[in-house]
Amino acid sequence: MREKTPNVFLAEMRELHPDIEVMGEYVRSKIGVDCRCRFCGHEWTTSGQSLVQGSGCPACARKKNSDRQRGIPVKRRI
Repeated sequence: MREKTPNVFLAEMRELHPDIEVMGEYVRSKIGVDCRCRFCGHEWTTSGQSLVQGSGCPACARKKNSDRQRGIPVKRRI
């Protein structure tokens, strides 16, 4: 299977995760890329593969799980 070009990866990211800004350079799917959540401002490094497979902001995920455990209704982002 061929690796995605940076342009193809960025196009997929805009469609899958409009709330995540890719700050670093995409090299290959298993190489880390720097990201920033446009919702909460959290910055982290993850693989392009992880993002394309559906992973999002880890800080937002922790908050959402914490709220669920406390019985607080979780707002959906659209």
